[in-house]
Amino acid sequence: MILVWLYLYYRLIAFTARPQSRSKEEEEEEKEEQEKEKEEEEEEEEEEEEEEEEEEEEEEEEQQQQQQQEEEEQEEEEEEEEEEEEEEEEEEEEEEEEEEEEEEEEEKQQQQQEKVKTRF
Repeated sequence: MILVWLYLYYRLIAFTARPQSRSKEEEEEEKEEQEKEKEEEEEEEEEEEEEEEEEEEEEEEEQQQQQQQEEEEQEEEEEEEEEEEEEEEEEEEEEEEEEEEEEEEEEKQQQQQEKVKTRF
């Protein structure tokens, strides 16, 4: 009978000890799961930060490209304006030269006419 009681007592201890060890195991598993979740969250945050940085870099590159394009366009416009001004100046000079030539021709004609008049 004592053996039966000892056996039952042993079974009772073993039974009560199991759930405690299970709860420790479960706690350890929960801790591991929490750690895994934390790691995953950290990784996701890092990925998001990297993506944001990449997007910012892309935006900066686009802005730089736009600025370069605008600067190039401005330079081209300025060059075109300068060319137009030069052309206008050249045209004006040509017109002045033509006028001077015409005046010289008129003067020559007048002089010739005067010479012809004075001869007669």
